[in-house]
Amino acid sequence: METIIGKFLYLTMYYIREKIWTIFFLVVLVSSVSIIIERIKDGMIKLSLRTILKRSLFFVTLAVIIAMTIIGRSPSQRFTYNFELFWSYKKWMETKNIYLLVSNLDNVLLFVPFEFSVPLNFKKWRKLSRVAIGTLILATTIEIV
Repeated sequence: METIIGKFLYLTMYYIREKIWTIFFLVVLVSSVSIIIERIKDGMIKLSLRTILKRSLFFVTLAVIIAMTIIGRSPSQRFTYNFELFWSYKKWMETKNIYLLVSNLDNVLLFVPFEFSVPLNFKKWRKLSRVAIGTLILATTIEIV
């Protein structure tokens, strides 16, 4: 059990070290949102706090997705394509590689806040099918880029 926890902690620290610019970007983004909220409280911006929080949630989740997938990537020398569905899950089941597990969970959990923030901000996107299609389009766009 100690080795699994040790590997998980090592991978977490490695992941944080690799994503330092992404973390910096997110800190700047959250700071900007907090400044906007303070200006709303001071009466400089005429929107309700609830509207600002809903919009901030949407933009922060979108920024996190972009930062973690597009900005946070390092370019590689070779291109690899694997058109088999769920190949990484199958590989994890075979090898029990903790890195694949963390990577798969990261990919799934990355889109959950986005799926909640879209219906809050857009009335036309309140149906589950539309949110699923929008998430699929976003994920496909990220994979193509």
